[in-house]
Amino acid sequence: MQLPRLAVTRPITTAMILISVLVVGCERILIGGAWPATPAWAAGITGISARRITQLAREIGTAKPAYITQGWGPQRHAAGEQSARAICMLPILTGNLGVPGGNSGDREAPFGIAFPGMPMGENPVKTSIPCFMWTQAIDDPSNLTALNGGLLGKECLETPIKFIWSFASNTLINQHSDINRTKNILSDEKKCEMIVVIDNVMTASALFADILLPATSSFEESDLCYQSYGMELGALIMRQKAIEPLGECRTLFDICAQVAKRMGAAEEFTEGRSHDQWVEHIYHQCRKVKPELPEDYRDAVETGLFKWARPGEPRVGLRKFRDDPVGHPLNTPSGKIEIFSPRLWDMAQTWQLPKGDLITALPEYHPTWGDPDVSQGPPYPLQCVGHHYKQRTHSSYGNNPWLEEAAPQMVWMNPLDARQRGFRHGDMVRIFNQFGQTLVRAKVTPRIMPGVLSLPQGAWHHAGADGVDQNGCINVLTSQRPSPVAKGNPQHTNLVQAEKAGEEQ
Repeated sequence: MQLPRLAVTRPITTAMILISVLVVGCERILIGGAWPATPAWAAGITGISARRITQLAREIGTAKPAYITQGWGPQRHAAGEQSARAICMLPILTGNLGVPGGNSGDREAPFGIAFPGMPMGENPVKTSIPCFMWTQAIDDPSNLTALNGGLLGKECLETPIKFIWSFASNTLINQHSDINRTKNILSDEKKCEMIVVIDNVMTASALFADILLPATSSFEESDLCYQSYGMELGALIMRQKAIEPLGECRTLFDICAQVAKRMGAAEEFTEGRSHDQWVEHIYHQCRKVKPELPEDYRDAVETGLFKWARPGEPRVGLRKFRDDPVGHPLNTPSGKIEIFSPRLWDMAQTWQLPKGDLITALPEYHPTWGDPDVSQGPPYPLQCVGHHYKQRTHSSYGNNPWLEEAAPQMVWMNPLDARQRGFRHGDMVRIFNQFGQTLVRAKVTPRIMPGVLSLPQGAWHHAGADGVDQNGCINVLTSQRPSPVAKGNPQHTNLVQAEKAGEEQ
C-alpha cells in the first residue's frame, strides 16, 4: 500500500483509525467524544483519504498479532498526552496485549543488565517541578502551583531557582522552547543569579554562563559504559582514556570533589576515592551482577568489551496479567487496565488550565491552540514541526562543518507552498511568528504535505547583530506553554509564516 511520504501532522480519530496515525505520522486522536468518528471525518482533518484510512485499519485490525508501539514524539504537542494515551488503547481494542508479538502501545523495551552506577545519596528537598517548567520557576515562581503547573511536594513554589549547574547540556538555550524569552529570563541577574556551565564545546547555552568550566572529553577520562537504549545485548565497555586532560580540563567528578572540599564535605563526597579508583570500585560492583567478569580489573581493561545475549524466551509484557488478572493485578488504582481514568477525571475537575486546554478521562480528539482549525488564516497559516536530523544527535555535532556541508540545515516545504511565496529550492527564507524568526534555506519537496513545514531540530542558535537567528533553529519559533497533563514540551505545535529573506514582514 502506498503511504504519504513524510509529514502528515493533522489529527486523526477512533481506535482503528488511530492505527493509520501510527503509520503515517499524524498527531491527534479521538476515542469517544462528540464528533462522528468516521474515516470520512478524519480524512477532512488529516488529509489522508477515507479509503486509505479504512484499508489500513482493516489490515492491522485483522493482523494476529499486531505490534503497536510509539516513539518519543507523538506526545510533544499541545495535547500530546491524548495521542500517547490513544495509541496505548489500540492493543487493548485489538486484543494484542500480553501475547507473543503484541505490545502495550508503549515504546519498545530493550534488554539490559542492571549494572550499578555512582551512589546518588538522598536529596532532602522533596519539592519538584516538571522539567519543562524550569524557566517559569525562575521568571514567575509564585504562580507555579500543584494545580496549574504540576508541582509535587508543595501546593505552591516557595523558592525560585537562583542557581543553575549545567553539565554537558545545551538545554539552557538551544533545546528549550521560545529562545528569545529564555534569553531575556537568563539575562536578568536579579532572577537567576548564578549559572555554571561545564562543557567541552562553546554551545549556545555556554554563552550564558557566569562561570564556564572546561570538561574532559571521552578521550580524556576512563569510565565504564553499559548497554544503551535499543540494544538487544547486555554490554560492559571498559573505556580507557587515550590522552591526559588538555589544558585546565577536569572530569566532572574532580570538579565536584573540589567544590565539596571547599564546602567542608570532601570525605563525604569522595569516600576516600579518586575518579579512577571509583571506576575500578564500580567495576567490582559489576562483578556481583556478572561474576564471570575477570577478577583482576587490569585483565578486564585488557579485554575491553564484554557482551551477553538475552537469555531464555523473549519476554512478553503483561502476559501474567492477561492469563490471571486477579492474581497479577496492574499498578493502577483498580488493578485493571483503565480506559476511563478516574484519576484524570478528578484532575479535570480541580486543575487550573488555560483556555483551550483540556484534561479528559478518555483519550479524545479536541482542537487545541496551534492548530490551523483553531487559528486559521493570517498571519501564521503554516504548521511547523521539527524532526530529528542525520547531521546531528539533537544539538550534538551541530557545530561540525563537515557534517553541515554533508547535510545542510534546510526547512522542508511543499512545492505548492513554495510556488505561492515565490520560493525555489535552495532560496534563503525567513520563517517567523510571534515568538521570533530564523533564516534558513528552503528544501522544496513533495515529500511533505501542503500547509506544513518541517525544520530539523537541534540546529545551533546563532543570532545576528539584529538578534535574528541565522541558522534555522526551530526553538525561536516554539512556545513555552506546556501540555495539559504532563506539563511537557509542545515543540511540534507551531504556526508560522514564510517569506523570502530580506522582504518586509
